[in-house]
Amino acid sequence: MKEKILDPLKMTNTSCLISDLSKSAEYSLGYTVRNDSIVQGREGTDGANAAGSMNSSVNDMAKWLIALINDGRYEGKQILSPGFIREATSPQMSAPSHPRPGLPAYPDIYFGDYGYGWNIASYRGHYQVTHGGDLPLFSSTTSFFPTDSIGIVVLVNKFDATVSEIITDYIADRMLSLPYKDWNGLILARQPKNNVAPTGIKQTVKAEPLTHSLDDYTGVYVHPAYGRIAIYKQNDSLFATHNEAPIFFQHFNYDIFRAGVPGGRLQFGMNKDGKIVSVSGALEPDVSDIIFLKRKN
Repeated sequence: MKEKILDPLKMTNTSCLISDLSKSAEYSLGYTVRNDSIVQGREGTDGANAAGSMNSSVNDMAKWLIALINDGRYEGKQILSPGFIREATSPQMSAPSHPRPGLPAYPDIYFGDYGYGWNIASYRGHYQVTHGGDLPLFSSTTSFFPTDSIGIVVLVNKFDATVSEIITDYIADRMLSLPYKDWNGLILARQPKNNVAPTGIKQTVKAEPLTHSLDDYTGVYVHPAYGRIAIYKQNDSLFATHNEAPIFFQHFNYDIFRAGVPGGRLQFGMNKDGKIVSVSGALEPDVSDIIFLKRKN
């Protein structure tokens, strides 16, 4: 990566390892929100992670987008193959009309085809190539319009931050001289209103308490493929990390917690003696819940 792409593009503030990032003179700390308070997280650990091992800056990412928009050329040098860029940014797989996962389709943003690592959409009449990313503590949106020579990258130091998509859309509208659209309002309007009944009468759902004391849930839970989930107590609350990275963790109902993992839920399990021995969640689509077993002390 460094020899073939980063050095030729002069991406001097881009690295492939968390350990390299921590040596940088200046880098962003990641945050999450817990009980309406901002909590600073800790960096993850190095490892084979195709979705998130690289760390960069907006200035470096701008160089990457310049090369993509200019058929692989940067400062007069051919860094990437023009043929590959055309292939990567052309539909290779048909998909439903959701150009960006997690966001609804709109009448003027449609298609949702997939190239090589890129979502391809018609954005208000303009050809858009984009991809977002979410990992614990950070979110990003990288987008460019090949026929308009416009590239946009937004980096946010918070997990699951839809704001990166909203900012991208606002910038795109201004750069493309498009009529104003309240993207923030549109997304909020489509959020589920679970606390409002069809009649308009507000309903409250009482969450049942935990079945055990907080100390019974603490410990390290291990899966051979998905790593470790560590649960610890602090100030009469439970917190969690997944592979050393802090994740959102909040009691939902009985022994089920809202959590910053795919599926959004983690559930504790017990043995026949009533002891907490596992935690599980839907970390992968279309398969049974992944079960992490509690490590014996």
